[in-house]
Amino acid sequence: MQEKVLLVDDSLFICKTVHKHLGIHVDMEVDVAHNLEEAMQLVERDGQYYFVALLDLNLPDAPNGEIVDYISIHDIPFVVFSANESEDMKSMCELHPQMIDYVNKDSVYSINYLGTLINRLQKNRNIEALIVDDSSMGRKRVVNKLKRTMLTIHEAATAEDALIMLKEQDGIELVMIDYNLPGMNGFELCKMLRDMPNHKELIIIGFSGVGDERLASRFLKSGANDYIPKSCSQEELLCRVMQNLNMQDYIRTYRDASNQDFLTGLHNRRFLMASIPRVQANAKRHKQDYAVAMLDIDHFKQINDSLGHEAGDMVLKSLASELKLRLRESDILARTGGEEFCIVAENCNREQAAILFDDLRSKIEKNIMVSHNDTSIRITVSIGACCDSVLDFDAMMLMADNNLYKAKRNGRNRIKIT
Repeated sequence: MQEKVLLVDDSLFICKTVHKHLGIHVDMEVDVAHNLEEAMQLVERDGQYYFVALLDLNLPDAPNGEIVDYISIHDIPFVVFSANESEDMKSMCELHPQMIDYVNKDSVYSINYLGTLINRLQKNRNIEALIVDDSSMGRKRVVNKLKRTMLTIHEAATAEDALIMLKEQDGIELVMIDYNLPGMNGFELCKMLRDMPNHKELIIIGFSGVGDERLASRFLKSGANDYIPKSCSQEELLCRVMQNLNMQDYIRTYRDASNQDFLTGLHNRRFLMASIPRVQANAKRHKQDYAVAMLDIDHFKQINDSLGHEAGDMVLKSLASELKLRLRESDILARTGGEEFCIVAENCNREQAAILFDDLRSKIEKNIMVSHNDTSIRITVSIGACCDSVLDFDAMMLMADNNLYKAKRNGRNRIKIT
C-alpha cells in the first residue's frame, strides 16, 4: 500500500482546507479523523503506512493533547497543527523525538507550509548529510535534531575524515561543519570544499558552540551557505536546513530548465555545446575516438501539414523516449532543431558507430507508432555521422550534417558515416 498522511482535527473547515492544500504539494492519500477514537481506529488499521501525521491538540475526546502520546507510542512522525503557540510546544518537541515541527493555525500561508514541509520531508529521504564535529556529544546533539528532517546522516570527527567520507559517499548534499576541528578549522575545510569542482553545489552550514559574533560572517566569507549556533532550537535548525535544501532545489530547477528542451525533456543545444570540452578532454586523455551524429525525422513536415502540430509534437516526444531508451547513459543526446537531434557517443570508433546508429535507425522504424485521431503514424529517420575526432567539434558537426544531407538525398531511412 502507498504511504499516507493522517490528519486529525475536529474542524471540518480546517480538514477540508488542509486536504486541498496537501493535494497541491503531496502525492499521497490523506486519511482524516475528527477525534482521538477515529484516529485510533485508523492507526490500528493502517499505522504502518502513515508517512506523517498532522495533529490538533484540542480534540473533543482528548482536549489535553493526548493524541500526541498515542501517535508517539506508534512511532509515527508528526507535526502539531495548533491554534495555540506556546513554550509548551518547545518542551513537547524535546520530549517526543517523533515530533518534527509545530505550525500555527493563523493563516492560509501556515496551511500551505504544511504541504511544502511534507514535500520536503519526502525528498529528504533520498538526501544524505554529514556532521563534522570533533565532540561526540556535540555531534550527537546535532544528529538527534537533524534526524527529524528524515535525512540520512553521516558523522566525521575531523576534516580529514570528512574529506574521506565525501569521497566515499557521493550522495551527500549537506555538510554541517563545526568551527573547532583538530588539524584544520571549519573555515579552512569550508574553503577547501569550495575549491573542489565536484563540491561546488554542496550545501555548507557552519556551526559552533563558541559565542563569537564574528563566526557567522567568517563562515559565510569562507563559502558557507549559512551559520547556526549550537544552542539553536529544534525549530530554527529545521527551518534553516529546509530553507537551504529548498533553495538548492530552486537553483537546480532553473538551471535544468535552461539546459532542457521543453517539449521532449531532452538536453538542448546549450547543454550540448557546454558538454563538448569535457568530451574532448576525455578523448584526448584516454586516447579514444568519439562519434557525432545528426538525426532527422524523414518527411516530418508532411506530418505537421497533414495532421497538425499536435501530431508532430507527439511524434517528437515518442522519438525522444525511444532514443533515451536505446542510447547509453554516457551518450549525449540533444534536440538541436525542430525535428533534428544530435548524438555524441564517447569511446566509439567508426565501426562501432556504424553498428550503433544503424541499429538505432532500425529500432525507430520498427518500434515507433503514434496514434492521433484514429490515424496511425509511423516514422523513419536519416542519420549522418562523423568519427574523425582529430577535427574540432564544429567541424565534426558540420561533417555529420553534410552526411545527413547525403543520407536524405540517397533515399532516406539510412545512415551515412565518415
